[in-house]
Amino acid sequence: MVTELAYAYGGPLGNAILKASAEDFCVSEQLGFEPTGSGEHAFLYIQKRDLNTHDLLARLQRFAHVKPRQLGYCGLKDKRAVTRQWFSVHLPAAGEPDWRQLDDEYVQVLDVTRHQRKLRVGVHKGNRFALRLCAVDADGEQLERRCQLLMRRGFPNYFGPQRFGYDYANLDAARRLFAQKSSARKRPSRKQQLYISAARAHIFNALAASRVADGSWTQPQEGDVFQFDGGGSLFRDSLADDILQRVESCDLHLTGPLWGAGELLSRGSVASREQYIAATNSDLTAGIAALGMRPQRRALRACARQFRWELRAGELLLQFELSKGIYATALLRELLQTNAR
Repeated sequence: MVTELAYAYGGPLGNAILKASAEDFCVSEQLGFEPTGSGEHAFLYIQKRDLNTHDLLARLQRFAHVKPRQLGYCGLKDKRAVTRQWFSVHLPAAGEPDWRQLDDEYVQVLDVTRHQRKLRVGVHKGNRFALRLCAVDADGEQLERRCQLLMRRGFPNYFGPQRFGYDYANLDAARRLFAQKSSARKRPSRKQQLYISAARAHIFNALAASRVADGSWTQPQEGDVFQFDGGGSLFRDSLADDILQRVESCDLHLTGPLWGAGELLSRGSVASREQYIAATNSDLTAGIAALGMRPQRRALRACARQFRWELRAGELLLQFELSKGIYATALLRELLQTNAR
């Protein structure tokens, strides 16, 4: 479980309440490219409040009278929050709905444009967060020092509890899926893909936690695989001084496996550790391999950009940017114990 994962800096410094209201958790999606303004796909920049992404997709489908495959989005966003994100609707014919009719207390269409391609999951650059934690019960000086440390050194890039569903139901569903002998012969549905992702995330978290526990998550070893901050190509290299310096400066990160069918990129003791973690989760790794999932790597560390904080009268205000796929809850757990999911 996420609550059992090792902490990088000694654990939370106290307690706080997050999401006392939806406005306490604000997320703005950063697309990373400019829509062209023309094309068959309507691009909608929508603000939603107390509404999950799938529910909004269903509303868009009904409103535009389209099929699910004609809709696109970059990523799922929290329900108990105020989020701004992009959606695409394939509308090649002339004419367009009056999108303003979607507006209500939960949804507001902020911008409408056009583009030649459908939005795909993961094509965005990242997300901008503005969080308010209230009823903070922690020493202010310790919080200041911890925020400084997180800004300089980053935090473990754990998958957050959102990936696993309520009471880890997605992980249980993955085990049931893998137990089906016919699962390898079928293309996984969207829901089944969610379960498979939960299984891969669980294995990654277990490996990351083992390296956080002994401090090696930021200490390169022979056989490690590196990735540039923000994602990109993977590579192995000798532990030359420039590599060590770039890891220290958070320009490079060590990586762990997102399990799949195929050879590990890591070598030596690093690979041995990864294989040991996989063996302790053999019911999951065998199921993932049977489905022919392509192996990938994920950085063991994440860094927040434009990280700012303010502590005042029992409240902690945070602003930061995270690359896609990084969970704000992974940063928060290194500061305070909260009710966040």
